[in-house]
Parts: sequence; C-alpha cells; structure tokens
Amino acid sequence: MHLDLVCVESFLVLIEEGHYGRAAARLHITSPTLTKRVQRLERSLKVRLLDRGPSGVVALTAAGSTLRSDAGPLLAHERSAREAAQRRAARALQDASA
Repeated sequence: MHLDLVCVESFLVLIEEGHYGRAAARLHITSPTLTKRVQRLERSLKVRLLDRGPSGVVALTAAGSTLRSDAGPLLAHERSAREAAQRRAARALQDASA
C-alpha cells in the first residue's frame, strides 16, 4: 500500500475546515481536486473516512477519526525527515566547495 501524504494532508485540512470549498481554497486547489484526493486516500486505505451529506462533510467515520489522530505525527515526522535530508545535502555542498 502506498500512502500519499498529499492526500493525507488534504484530508486533515478538510477536517479542520469542515467544508470542501474552504479547504480547497486553503490548499490552493479546486473542490473537485480535493474530492478526488480524499477518494484516492479512501481507496488506498480501503476504508470510508467520511460520512457525507448534501452540504459536504457530515462526520468522521471511526477510521477517519483514527487517521486524524495518527496523521498529524506522521506528517510532522515526514517534514522533519525531509528537512534533515535537505540540511545534510546543503552541508555536503558546503564541504565540497570549501
């Protein structure tokens, strides 16, 4: 299984905003793109994350609630690892040019 962190982040923003339009605007994407990201995440995990209604998100499912709890630390770890790798690469460039 491949977990697309862009989709995870989009899911978290949607939950925070509680509205597809506002979440899409915050992510600088369209509402249909946000919908596709959340659907892709649900397909990847093989679970339904949201109960939807005519006006958009109604509530998190149990799986959605679990993902919300676990995703924040996951994204923080990814960000930390990326930044550490970038710092290491920058130091290597500095050492090579010295």
